[in-house]
Amino acid sequence: MDDKVHISSLVVQAQPQHVDSLKKQCSAHDGVEVPVIDPLGKLVVLLELPSQRHIVEFIDWLQERAGVLSVSMVYHHMESTQELEREVQGHEADSA
Repeated sequence: MDDKVHISSLVVQAQPQHVDSLKKQCSAHDGVEVPVIDPLGKLVVLLELPSQRHIVEFIDWLQERAGVLSVSMVYHHMESTQELEREVQGHEADSA
């Protein structure tokens, strides 16, 4: 069976005093990364989750966090886990 992975990116607008706490809370979830924060109140959140339902549940959870003003999905893509693994292996071979 070929599992799928759903890759999404979110832009979160938050009250500035909550940015650090939100980064920690988000990063505590498996498959969630916060690579960019703006101390003035924006975060970029990357998701690699097993289903669209997981993404929606994470967005719902995030919208309920203290200091969150808005959550906008700016990208979503579904990919085969096997295909992603092939791409990573190909990239690693090219880098060696």
